[in-house]
Amino acid sequence: MTEEDCTCTPERVMQFLQKMAAVSADPSLCDPESDSIYLCGNSLGLMPKATERIMQEQLDKWAKMGVFGHTKGELPWAHCDEHALEGVAQLAGAKPEEIALCNGLTVNIHVLLVCLAPREGEVCLRKEDILSYIEEHGEEIAVIFLPGIQNTKISCKIITPSEFHERGCQLSLQFSISIDVIYKELVKRGVAVDKRYPDVIRVTPVHLYNNYVDCRRFITALQEACAVAEASL
Repeated sequence: MTEEDCTCTPERVMQFLQKMAAVSADPSLCDPESDSIYLCGNSLGLMPKATERIMQEQLDKWAKMGVFGHTKGELPWAHCDEHALEGVAQLAGAKPEEIALCNGLTVNIHVLLVCLAPREGEVCLRKEDILSYIEEHGEEIAVIFLPGIQNTKISCKIITPSEFHERGCQLSLQFSISIDVIYKELVKRGVAVDKRYPDVIRVTPVHLYNNYVDCRRFITALQEACAVAEASL
């Protein structure tokens, strides 16, 4: 696919995305009416401008057609994913027949990994099995999905290499001071990030609507937030 073939360049995509103001920002630190530094691509992306109109059309269709809306009308709900394949294929750099849209993030992860199972006669995965598999197949692994809130909790601190250069893609910032203070100060400066207790803030720039200027602005805001947090100790 050439650059001319792709309709999902950052410039073109921004024509279709709603701008998001710096919600809850401190006017003394930034302009609340300007665009926020939106770095929550791992959680929820920016809303396309057409979303509100399309959703209202489908609500009207539901009111008028009821169950027949699954197979009738301009956008039959049972086949609605097919209407998005062309655009998503261009976004992913793939062919429409190579793309499938279904469910939500959590459901898809479980469906993808449903074939994995513990040893015969056991109900839990052994930590040594996980570690040995990572050691043996590390270069081939794309994702490892481990439980964090179920009855059996795996020691991720042992599994995660202590050396940062051994971890691959790193999207998390771990702090030795309160992330509540850091997060609050970032929000004041018009930054949207994702926090995970007890001590991690996740930062995920998205190439469709983030650029190097956003990243630089974030670093500046982070330095200021850390300075405020340290001064409060």
